[in-house]
Order: sequence, then C-alpha cells, then structure tokens
Amino acid sequence: MRTADYEEVDKAVCMWFLEMRAKNIPINGPLLCELARSFARSLGFPEFIGSTGWLHRFRERLGISHKTIIGEANDAPK
Repeated sequence: MRTADYEEVDKAVCMWFLEMRAKNIPINGPLLCELARSFARSLGFPEFIGSTGWLHRFRERLGISHKTIIGEANDAPK
C-alpha cells in the first residue's frame, strides 16, 4: 500500500479524529479537509491542498467508513 505524502498531517488528523469519535462527535468530510489544511499549515506544509481525493485516500488508509450516529451515544453498530 502506498504511504501518505504528508504523514505528519495524516497522523495529526487521525489523532484528532479518534478523540472526537471517542466523544461521539459527528465528523464530516469537509470538516476533516479543513482541519487537515490547518494542521498542514501549522506543520509547515503550505502547499497541502486537502482535496476530496486526499480525503478518500485518508479514509482508505485508516479504514474509516461513513456511519450515521443515531439517537443516544453508542447506538450506532460498530
């Protein structure tokens, strides 16, 4: 499997994602892209775009699938 071009950005976004999911906070694609761009600027990668292509590959690399959170916390099937 191909590795990420911006591994530091992926690691930062992944850590943030896991923290938010542990709190059952819903997260969408545009939010992840914007957050990735913010992390990239902070980490010194101003050329990072954070496109939908990046988002798709990020989800594939980490095995993230789209699930809807319904009702009370932890009601969505794992």
